[in-house]
Amino acid sequence: MSAPTLPGRPSGSPSVNTNDNEAIDASIAALPCDIAAVPALLDDIANLRSSFDTSSRGGGGAGPADRKARLALLAKARKLVQALETPRETMLKHVGAETACFFSIALGVDIGLFVELAKDEGRPKSKEELAENLGFAVDALGVFSFLFPLLFFFPCFEPSF
Repeated sequence: MSAPTLPGRPSGSPSVNTNDNEAIDASIAALPCDIAAVPALLDDIANLRSSFDTSSRGGGGAGPADRKARLALLAKARKLVQALETPRETMLKHVGAETACFFSIALGVDIGLFVELAKDEGRPKSKEELAENLGFAVDALGVFSFLFPLLFFFPCFEPSF
């Protein structure tokens, strides 16, 4: 019995047996989840631009309409990322990056990092200034140099209001 090939996959792609001994094409793990949806999502994002007010601090106005526009844009942006991600990237995000995010957030809370970052109206601070104010060696804050980029490459934390 030959392994069935999924549409758009090369016939020589590796396959994996399921519990039913029915082979599936394993190359699906390295292909974008929904590449066909990308053009429409990009159009939707471009169309939302006109309703998004960036004039106030932090982007987006303070009113309910601005919050609604920001959330609509955020939802479309997430759908775009999901469409572009491969299943493998999604799993790496959930298993690796989200774990690092949770660890970073918990550690940041425990050492008072976020309180320190919020001081002086949230003005940017150097790692040397943070280390001094928190009572840590600069090198000890190096864990955040590794983990924080993951927060932004794989955004996994969003405050709820």
